[in-house]
Amino acid sequence: MANKDRSRRMGYMFDKWYPLILLCGAIAQLLTIIFIDSTEVSLFVQWGLVSISLVMAIFLRRQAVNYEVALMIEEFQSKLQ
Repeated sequence: MANKDRSRRMGYMFDKWYPLILLCGAIAQLLTIIFIDSTEVSLFVQWGLVSISLVMAIFLRRQAVNYEVALMIEEFQSKLQ
């Protein structure tokens, strides 16, 4: 049981912090687009990477929020019993 709780906590921490890392990466990519002259294909690839990073960050953060709500419900349920 303890191993399951530990893996749940590690998964939650990943879902909580990885979106912030993706967001920082997206900001770095945007700064690269703004300050570095590049070809049109390279800009298209950069915009694609920024878009994918932002979508993944939003999706993963949403997963962490669901887990936080589940923990609050579990805590509330244990208080009722």
